[in-house]
Amino acid sequence: MYERLLLASDGSDLAVSAMRHAAALARVMGSEVVAMRVSHAAGEAAGSLTPEAWTRVIAAGGVEQPGEAVAEAYPPLSLTAEALRESGVDRAGTLVVRGEPGPVIIETATRLRADAIVMATHGLRGVRRAVLGSVADHVARNSPGISVLLCPPLPGEVQPSINRILVALDGSPLSEALLPHAEEIARGSGASVVLLRVIDSAFEILSMTTPAGYPVPARLTQEAAETVVQAQRTTAEEQLSAHAAHLEAAGVGSVSTEIVEGDPGPAIIATATDLHCDLVLLATHGRGGLGRALLGSVTDYVTRHLTSAPVLIVSPGRKS
Repeated sequence: MYERLLLASDGSDLAVSAMRHAAALARVMGSEVVAMRVSHAAGEAAGSLTPEAWTRVIAAGGVEQPGEAVAEAYPPLSLTAEALRESGVDRAGTLVVRGEPGPVIIETATRLRADAIVMATHGLRGVRRAVLGSVADHVARNSPGISVLLCPPLPGEVQPSINRILVALDGSPLSEALLPHAEEIARGSGASVVLLRVIDSAFEILSMTTPAGYPVPARLTQEAAETVVQAQRTTAEEQLSAHAAHLEAAGVGSVSTEIVEGDPGPAIIATATDLHCDLVLLATHGRGGLGRALLGSVTDYVTRHLTSAPVLIVSPGRKS
């Protein structure tokens, strides 16, 4: 499922963190990793790349590529390939591509048939954005059917691992498409899986005009709101139990469920932080190229504010 990881690197400290996260995923999935750099000055044209170029780049093993020396005033990509191998990635290569970072990263991943794009996201307090500014945001919103792993900074020389995976579900078929990805990564890593469903609180329901999907009286009372919350909770328990049973039957060793009341974005972050999750899986609908997220703008919120774990964004059409 994740045999080819395309690591977007600009040579910065944030990109080094992304490299370590890429290595953590590659180790458990047996992935090949190509570290790419985008340059306005040199490199290959994305439009000329073919799937066979991936094999060529991996075979080269990360030696300096044409145009790399003048691409950017950052450490050479060959050092990234070397660091990947030192982190346990057996097959790593490098590639310099010419053009504008956001569109070029997406086109390169598409033409090389990458299974996921890995890149850095925010720095402190969710303010500093990704590789070359807002590129990660562009890639996450517009990547056509290719998963995107957005990685927060890592302290010091920490080498991340995948021991607990949080899967945020909302009851839709779109979010349930995350389950095969969680299953595959959990089986490869031996990680436990936490299935999370965020439901409305009574306070939020009282603030709504018509809670979707649940009949309410014309004048909503506290008691009626609590009845709606309980109905949501019962539905969530039934769905999560069924998903957990399926994952366990598929060979995932440890699966638990969490139902939390509140605002989805903060609730996902709080759960991921409190349970010390190493990876968070979210779905996007990608409608109209906007790439918005589970329950509207939740993915955007989580990727901007979660600092304790990378977020794997799975979009529609992603092969499983």
